[in-house]
Amino acid sequence: MSKKTKGLGKRMTVYGEKHMTVREVAEILNCSPETIRANGKDLFPEVFINGKTTYLTEAQVTAIKLKIQGHHNLKSTLEVRNTKTSLEKALLIKQAMQFQQEIIEELQVENKHLKVKIEEDKPKVELAERLLLSEDVVSLKTAAKLLKLPYGGTIFAEKLRDMRILMEHPRNIPFQRRINQGYFVVDDVIKHIKGNDVIFPTPKVTKKGIAWLSGIFKRKKEDIQDNRDYLL
Repeated sequence: MSKKTKGLGKRMTVYGEKHMTVREVAEILNCSPETIRANGKDLFPEVFINGKTTYLTEAQVTAIKLKIQGHHNLKSTLEVRNTKTSLEKALLIKQAMQFQQEIIEELQVENKHLKVKIEEDKPKVELAERLLLSEDVVSLKTAAKLLKLPYGGTIFAEKLRDMRILMEHPRNIPFQRRINQGYFVVDDVIKHIKGNDVIFPTPKVTKKGIAWLSGIFKRKKEDIQDNRDYLL
């Protein structure tokens, strides 16, 4: 292999995917740029456009070199070689790597959204787990604990009265519509007072009611008594 040929191969290796200009090819092949253009135009008229900077691939440079040296049947030879050039292989590898990177980035974004969704749903999951372990109906005190409210049953009942979920009289009895909706039930609790059995109607919250109240207290936390649209 001549020094010029070695120089051409080295230049192509160094440039990698960057194609060579006509002047660079002329310097390596030790001929004028006009010679390169004249021979190149015969083989690649679509590449050599007047007034436009021309960049040549390894396969194109090889074909022009062979034409200058007097070889024939170059186009058919080029068609066979074209699919096997190192430049095309490098391009395919780069495209595959870019596609792989795009998939990785999409998965990272999707994973980030999934983590956010998990954090958002965490309170709902925890509530569902607590409800599974609870009775079908619970007292207001237990309901406050299940909802993880910062107060007990007495203040919880007071807030429910302010929200017109529970009545003032009879005290703490749910409005009928809340019972019909399946959020509350009323149990009769018998207490012995001075030797007599006294029946006290007592509100109990259902699992459906706990889930409903969880949504209300999450939206407005402790400042909801003036925003009763959520209760409709």
